[in-house]
Amino acid sequence: RIDADAAVTLAKSWSNVGAEVSYGTSESVNVSIPDLGGGSVERTLSIPQDIMIETVRIPFISDHTWRGDLEITLESPAGTTAVLASQRDEDDGDYDFTFSAKVFWGESSKGDWTLSVTDASEDDVGTLNAWGLDFFGTAGETFDSLLSGSSNLQRDAITGRLGATYASAEALEKIPELGSYLNHVDNSISKKELNNDQAWLVGTSSKSYSKLLSTDFGDDVAKRGRLAATEVGTYWIYEISSSDLDVSKKNPALDPIIENLDDNLAFAYPLLEQQMSSRTLIPELC
Repeated sequence: RIDADAAVTLAKSWSNVGAEVSYGTSESVNVSIPDLGGGSVERTLSIPQDIMIETVRIPFISDHTWRGDLEITLESPAGTTAVLASQRDEDDGDYDFTFSAKVFWGESSKGDWTLSVTDASEDDVGTLNAWGLDFFGTAGETFDSLLSGSSNLQRDAITGRLGATYASAEALEKIPELGSYLNHVDNSISKKELNNDQAWLVGTSSKSYSKLLSTDFGDDVAKRGRLAATEVGTYWIYEISSSDLDVSKKNPALDPIIENLDDNLAFAYPLLEQQMSSRTLIPELC
């Protein structure tokens, strides 16, 4: 059992870690990734800032036509290696994804970081378009408060393979984990058909309730609240339900929403907990 008295005593003398600091950088390279047996692509980013790492985000963009072929690792200046992606047979489509890694916890960001990309299966090929690093933690011994930076990769709007997930370039930039989350959702629903009775979460960058009502979903729209993604960006969240959202049809299920909301649509994805009985996937972003 928890010793409440000891916990309170410790809390009285507890010292918090320093304020969070961050630093990032990126490069657009457009380097061809050799097919199976042709070796690896290795790229190095030299980080001048000293941050005691708590987490690292690694935005990664590749037009490889079968992302499951790629094995991706990141090595720190201290020699620690994180496996970001392993070879997977059933995972087609390109990459516009932000990985994250905790394995570097407590290391310094300063020094050379090496990304390695290997095509572990034949036939499908592609290019490493761009990648970056964003470090979050506390100031190290040689931290320079005048040295700042961010990966700031140019993101494109993404639409899931089944037409069931969507995110605008603006939302991908303002909500760091959105790209990773939607790729996870897209991969989950690709393994199981969606129910015809399905609910979706839709985020808009402005109040678009009236426009949503004019879609094919009619009156099946309910307000769910707001998501304050950044200091200056607020997204309005709506839940949409319908009895006809079969993504196996020729027209993707989200087409009416994308067409009607246009630039006002930030993101949309299905509520998977309604269809997966084995486990519940909570919409982390909302």
